[in-house]
Amino acid sequence: MLGFHISLSAIQKIIDRASAAIQLHAARQAPVNHIDETSHRLNGLLQWLWVMAGPAVAFFMIHSNRSKEAFEALIKDWTGILVSDGYGVYRKWVGLRQTCLAHLIRKAKELSERKDPDNKTVRSLGNP
Repeated sequence: MLGFHISLSAIQKIIDRASAAIQLHAARQAPVNHIDETSHRLNGLLQWLWVMAGPAVAFFMIHSNRSKEAFEALIKDWTGILVSDGYGVYRKWVGLRQTCLAHLIRKAKELSERKDPDNKTVRSLGNP
């Protein structure tokens, strides 16, 4: 086409880049996103795999840090409802935030299985 040759792998790279851009745009438009990060080794180097997953799309990003800088690189100007674990960067989110229910359930189960009976009882705040 247009008098030049292009390999199949070059075409695939273009498709992959376009797809990632569309996914990221869609993720940043979602009203609610689940965001998390996990360690990831890339060529033996510690990196962080970040995910921003909404109802229609999930976007993955590899970043060299687990930090506020990396979180901001992922979300940019997104202002929806954040669903996350208790990582400090997420707790400082200025918008609406829901703690991940799976994490809360896991913590409740852990507390209920403790040997100390005082730790098994869940009391409301302000009621000893």
